[in-house]
Amino acid sequence: MMLVPNTLKAKPSENYDGLIKQFFALKKLCESKIKQCSNYSKKLAEYDRESLIAGNEALESEREMNAQLTEELEAANERVKELEGQLQLTMLTTHEAAFESDYGKKRLYNFSIKEKLEVLNEFKKECGIILPAHKLQDKIEQLRKEQEHV
Repeated sequence: MMLVPNTLKAKPSENYDGLIKQFFALKKLCESKIKQCSNYSKKLAEYDRESLIAGNEALESEREMNAQLTEELEAANERVKELEGQLQLTMLTTHEAAFESDYGKKRLYNFSIKEKLEVLNEFKKECGIILPAHKLQDKIEQLRKEQEHV
């Protein structure tokens, strides 16, 4: 808050000696205020410098951490791609091996017999019997026997 001359409750002295005392007192007060402002400016500059240095150090630390995390993320993404490729290869190899092995062939044959049985039973239930009943039943029995031997 700046003082306005009307708010000062000081009266100048009426004699010359009093005016001189008032002048020197005012001069000392101004010098003191100038020194006080200078000290505040130095402290403020020092504080600003320390804050700036601390802020720069924190920023540099965050940049380093960011770079490290980015490298780790890139490495992890490459590893994921590599593992996905291996998984696809493994799945294809397992799938091919399952159908090329004797066990895989038996499973596939058994599955086809099971499907044929389901179709014949559905046909028998829903469509009625168009073929002679004993032929349809014989076919179902034959497929069941094949399924048991597989």
